Amino acid sequence: MPRRRSGDSRLRQRLRESQGTDLPADLTKYLEFLQGTSKIQVDNPAPDGARELYALYLLPFNRDYDAAGTNTALVVGASGYAMSMWFGTTPRISVTNADGLLGHDLDQADKDAAVAMDGFYPALVRCTVSRSGATATNRTSAKTGRQYSYEPKRTSAMPFGRNKTAPEEDYLERKEAIAQALSQITAANRPSFSFEAEVIRETPVPETEFDAASHSVAVN
Repeated sequence: MPRRRSGDSRLRQRLRESQGTDLPADLTKYLEFLQGTSKIQVDNPAPDGARELYALYLLPFNRDYDAAGTNTALVVGASGYAMSMWFGTTPRISVTNADGLLGHDLDQADKDAAVAMDGFYPALVRCTVSRSGATATNRTSAKTGRQYSYEPKRTSAMPFGRNKTAPEEDYLERKEAIAQALSQITAANRPSFSFEAEVIRETPVPETEFDAASHSVAVN
């Protein structure tokens, strides 16, 4: 699927086509931004602990699973912010049995046998929510000088895997189950969301044992 062109791509194309002469106001401002005389102000910093990495255990979709344990669990990482968004004291994403919904509720035996595999990229659900107490304000773009409406938001990516109680389930079915759960959240608190499918490199680095004792797996 072709990627959508970003606003910067369109501005750069217009700048090339203009050959730097008779620039309209927005391109003049964008040229100043590229030259470093106009800077973007970042006032929506990540909260404390957002970049801390937590270990999760998932059953991948691209391997068969049965009761004999032929689908070994894999260890993946999730950001502190994603964990707090889903599992914090006051989660921004409130769904019934989030652990089961995301395929995180594995038995201890599965976790003990889990391995880390380079080249494995888990399926992700990306959720965006408004920052607590934030309201939209009118701002002026540092790139173009244009007015726009801005509301601080937070976006996080949460890995998910196969539901162990439904081993025949595939990625699309689990994706649909998560989408349905998110869609049932009350409108005022409902996040916008999107998905990324699981990827395993064709020639991954061999699996290695995972030392769970050296990794955090919970959010206070």
